[in-house]
Formats: sequence, structure tokens, C-alpha cells
Amino acid sequence: MAAKTLVTGGAGFIGSHVVRGLLDQGRDVRVVLAPGESAANLDGLDVELVEADICDAGAVDRAMDGCGVVYHLAAIYAIWMPRRERMYEVNCLGAMNVCWAALRRSVEKLVFTSSIAAVGHRDDGRPADETTAFNHLGRHNDYILTKWLSEEHARTFVREGLPIVFVNPGGPIGPRDKGPTPTGQLILDIANGRIPFNLNTGFGMADVEDIAAGHLAAEARGRVGERYILCAENLTGRELVRQIRRACGLPPAALTLPVRPLIPAGDLLEAVADRIGRAPLFTGDSLRYADHRVFFDNRKAREELGVNFRPVAQAIERSLRWFAEQGYITRRRVLRHIQR
Repeated sequence: MAAKTLVTGGAGFIGSHVVRGLLDQGRDVRVVLAPGESAANLDGLDVELVEADICDAGAVDRAMDGCGVVYHLAAIYAIWMPRRERMYEVNCLGAMNVCWAALRRSVEKLVFTSSIAAVGHRDDGRPADETTAFNHLGRHNDYILTKWLSEEHARTFVREGLPIVFVNPGGPIGPRDKGPTPTGQLILDIANGRIPFNLNTGFGMADVEDIAAGHLAAEARGRVGERYILCAENLTGRELVRQIRRACGLPPAALTLPVRPLIPAGDLLEAVADRIGRAPLFTGDSLRYADHRVFFDNRKAREELGVNFRPVAQAIERSLRWFAEQGYITRRRVLRHIQR
């Protein structure tokens, strides 16, 4: 009997697309669900579901029994948490538990989902690549720090002989973003009128299906110990907002706001969120990261993995159609345009 393929976070946004890709290859897939996590993204799929707290080393080890390949995607992707320590527990400790279990069980390959947040930025304006050193420590962003720390810790397992390939996705866009993620929430906030202006920033983004394809290609063709940036395009904040508004049938935003003056307001919103227990529109830490254009070079993924990326505009349209079908779009004018 062929060994199973384990996917942590397989019911999540990117993970559910990875699972579908594996099933298309005829693989026998086991998905790890967090306790109480919905498996709605996997409805109708022939997969084995096991519930395990990724922060429980024993539970992770048991979930990996009989698995030859592991995809580790389970993580918290958020700009704010009511208990920020939980992000460190899941993103760092959870990742280490997966690595320990994979090392003990001598898996054939571990595809480790990191993030472009774990890659540094260049001050000369050129896109960062896989070799650009991390330089975001001063921004105090929990998500960024946990993704960098988890990747750094995982590299110690590579030196111990664990065959890990790292993938660093950009902002994912597309269907089944039921959370939604911060990337999807940005699209919704623009569509629903909460953000009626441009932001003077820049992002690296990609269609979620292309990111998932990059994961599978990393298993098949990725070099152990290497990282691969999975970004389709680099968009300025103005261009991103323009593309989202166009897909919503809205004219371009007339006003562009600089990011830096908004940081104190973000700090205040975060303090209020901490008191009332409700996520803010943005935080000071998220704006500190956005206070420069975070652009990336995807050449290595294209040349070594053979990943083809579709235009982000197509991903935005697919994302908006799914959000509309699921009732996330509340602005009638936009809803009519998307559904026409």
C-alpha cells in the first residue's frame, strides 16, 4: 500500500487547494484538522480527516503515522489576535512539532509553507529574492516574526538530514477564502466601501491555485533546503485598488493616502481592539510593514519548479465571484456588477 500524504492546514485557504491538487494526482491524502475546525472547504472530497492540536507533539506524531510525504500549511495568518501568544504557539511550536515528527519518521519530503513575510526587502527598490536577508525585526509584526522564526528553526532540521523544501507564497487570492485572510479581507473592504482610497504601498500577490501548484512542484522538483517565492505580480497599492475596484464596477479611487501618517491611528485601533476583543481595520504593526513596497522576484520558482502564474486581475475576479456567492459582498451596486 502506498504511503499517505499528510497535509496540515488542509482545510484552510491554500491547504484545500493543495489537497485538491494531490487528489488530482491520485494521492491518498490525510488532512489534519485543528480541534473544532470546519472541514467545509473539503466537502465532497475523498480524504481522511484526523483531528489534532498541532501544538501537541504526540498528536502530531500520531497523525503522521504511515505518511511518506508531509505538507505543512497549518498556521495563523492574521494582523491581530485577541491572544497574540497563540500565533507563536501555532506558527512556531506547531511547525517544530511537525519537523520533529517528520524527522523521527524519516519522511521522504516535507514541503514547508513559509511566507514572503519571512523574506527581507531591498532598500534599492529592486525586488527581493530568496537570498534577501530578513530585515523586519524592528516592525514588531507578530505574523512576520513567527513566519521568519519558524522557517529559521526548520532549517536546523535540514542540517539534521530532514528533506525540507520551503515555499514562500505572496498574498493569496481566489475562491474558498472563508476566513477571510487579511488579503481577502482587503478585497472585501474595498468592495464593500470600507476602504474608498488608495494606499501608497506595494504587494506581491498570486492566485491561490497557482500557489498550490507551486507546493506540488516543490515536492516534485524543489531542492532540499531551498526556498521558492510564489508570487505572480508586484502591484503598487494604487494599482491593486484600481484592479479590485474595476472588477467591482467602480471608478478609480480619487484619493491616495500615505501609510506612515496612519500608523498612530493603527496603534490606537489595535489598543481598542485589545480591549473590546474585535479585530481592527488595520493595526500599527501591519502599517509599519506596508510602509514600503514589498516586491519579489519569482524567477526561481518559474525556472526551477516550472510554475506558471496567471494575472492577479483574474484571481481578483475569481475571488470576488466566490465572495458574492457566499454572501460576503454587502454593497448592492457591486454585487449586481459581479453577478451580471
